[in-house]
Amino acid sequence: MGGSPIVSGADRPQRTFAPPDYHWPIAASALAALADLGMSDDTIARYFAVEREAVRVLRRRHGIRDGVAQGD
Repeated sequence: MGGSPIVSGADRPQRTFAPPDYHWPIAASALAALADLGMSDDTIARYFAVEREAVRVLRRRHGIRDGVAQGD
């Protein structure tokens, strides 16, 4: 039947490109929404193809907490 094999788990390539219409830095509201969804700085950085430090700086500049759940 042909077609591409299904790839899952660790074998799946990580997305390392940004949407075609993005502009970094993104709006504070967009960053807050991604953090609210639980996305880490590393994940956001990979998605937008920027350094993790750039995400961290922007998040802190706008007073946005890290998206990774923290213990109570």
